[in-house]
Amino acid sequence: MTGPAIYQAVGISSDLRALLAKHPDLELVVHSVFKSVTNLLSAGQTLVTLASAGRDLMPMGLLVAPGLEGLALRDGQRLHYKEWSFYLPGPQSVRGRSKSGRPRCLRRLCEMNKSWPEDWP
Repeated sequence: MTGPAIYQAVGISSDLRALLAKHPDLELVVHSVFKSVTNLLSAGQTLVTLASAGRDLMPMGLLVAPGLEGLALRDGQRLHYKEWSFYLPGPQSVRGRSKSGRPRCLRRLCEMNKSWPEDWP
C-alpha cells in the first residue's frame, strides 16, 4: 500500500455517539472478526461494533465504507479512538462524524447543507 487507507464512517448509532463524546480518547481491543462485522471491546467492557456500509445500524454500531473486508483486523489487536477517528493497526483509519445518530449526518454532508453547528467538535 502506498499511503494510509482511510475508511469513511457513514453511520453511527446515538449510543455510540454518546460514548465517544464522553470518552474522546479511548483504547479498544478487537474481540471478534467476521466477514462484514468486527466487534471491539473497551477497557470498561463495552462492546462496540464496526460493520460494513449497507448493513442495518445496530446498537453501539458504526457503519464503515467501503467495507471491513480490506481492514484485515485480528482478534486481540488494539485500536485507538481519538478526536472522531479510529486509528487501526498499520496506516489505516476510520474517520467521520455524526450529528446525532439517526438520522445520520457526516460533517462533509452537513457542510454542503450548511447545517453543521459551529460548536460541534
